[in-house]
Amino acid sequence: MSEIFKLRAFQKPTVNATKQRGTKTESGIDLKYDLKYTINNPDCSDVVFTCKDGIKIYASRFLLSTRSEMLRHLLCVPMREASTGQVSLEFSSAEFTVVLEYCYIEETPSLSLDNAVEVYRIAEFFILPRLKGIVVEYVEENLKDHAAAGRILSKAVKNIETNEESPIFAVVRRFFLGEKLVQGQLASLSKDALVVLLADINATKECPTDTFDLFKCIVDWAFEVVGVTENEARCNLLSYLDNAHKSSRKEISDFGIPHESITKIGEVIEPIIDNIPFEKMCSHQLVAIADTTFVSKDILFNELCKRVDFNTACGSTYVKRKFKWNPAGLRSSDDNTRIFRSLSHKANRAYRNLNNFDSMRVTSTSSLQNAGKIEWNIKVHSIGESSKNFLVGLYYNNKYVWYVSAAGRVTARGECVHTVLEFGQDTVVSFRADMTKRTCNVLVNGVDQGIVWTGIPPVVYPAACLPEGASCQFV
Repeated sequence: MSEIFKLRAFQKPTVNATKQRGTKTESGIDLKYDLKYTINNPDCSDVVFTCKDGIKIYASRFLLSTRSEMLRHLLCVPMREASTGQVSLEFSSAEFTVVLEYCYIEETPSLSLDNAVEVYRIAEFFILPRLKGIVVEYVEENLKDHAAAGRILSKAVKNIETNEESPIFAVVRRFFLGEKLVQGQLASLSKDALVVLLADINATKECPTDTFDLFKCIVDWAFEVVGVTENEARCNLLSYLDNAHKSSRKEISDFGIPHESITKIGEVIEPIIDNIPFEKMCSHQLVAIADTTFVSKDILFNELCKRVDFNTACGSTYVKRKFKWNPAGLRSSDDNTRIFRSLSHKANRAYRNLNNFDSMRVTSTSSLQNAGKIEWNIKVHSIGESSKNFLVGLYYNNKYVWYVSAAGRVTARGECVHTVLEFGQDTVVSFRADMTKRTCNVLVNGVDQGIVWTGIPPVVYPAACLPEGASCQFV
């Protein structure tokens, strides 16, 4: 114990100390009470901390050194701070006072939601794990609203190392994701904080908030981030998403949403896309999101293919859209077959002429190899509403320039070149391409139809176009 502390310990209480103790002037009855009133008391201190706000805090070198190895090293080993009794800190006096309270009496009466993150950071700096636990418990017990939770997480992400999962992150995540969210409750989160909030994929999946509603909350939050709090574009875009089930014949441009707004929102939400559980959304919701162009179409196409593969497509899936499939099935592996269906609710459908706008386009995600031979088959399960619009063949340059229709029409380079027998349910249409010669033969139920497509470009994609109710399988 320092000589200064020994000397002062046996002095009678000063008038100032008596006033601090209130009506209790007799010492030695309650240790915690006695220690509490030595906090920041110059008469009981031998070291002075100057905080970043310029306020000086007085403390006992001996007491602090027994509470933390870091403080012992700072205050007791031979170094300038230890010898002079003057220490400069990069923490505010209010924050450091909480640390002193903990070190002296293991209580934190000055701890609040406003300073919790800073106190946690100081506890990390001084290696005070118990104080860190007290802060986490306090936050968990006192969080009552989403605005405060958002501010805490945003501050924590900025001030606490994010290479490891902080308990504060987990507490705030449970607060947000433990109950159903509504639009506006994410508003106080920074961009980095929202990334951390959704970083735990399992927690996001288990959130009681419907995944599509969560996505809409994120879009609503993104408008806040870009500074668009209330305007027509925001209302229109959210209205578009709110009516995803009923908008099968509307484009996003029909809602008066400027392209500039779409671009800005897309840039804001791009870092968190991978943390959104799209697999829990139904097909029409995925297509509605695809129309916004916020999200990489590859992610959405993959999810759409899964819905179709496992026959989980929503009954109101749009039939006007396009998506792609993984071409692994081209090599005739039974394990890689994919079934595609085009479905919709007739009651909600505004009919137009059955063309590509009313059909679902299925395209391979990669082109045929540019040399050698390759074969693939398409098994027809249902023709759907229009045999002339059930098309299978090759896709190139935004057109189906080589195709066979269920009505028997064969087209090459956009012109009808041949007619074959009509085909229907359980028909197998086979394609044998020689990409070295740039040719392709067509067979129906194993019978060569005398069709040889020539002059096929080096980049061409197996594809199909399915009218409503149609279904086929690539094998």
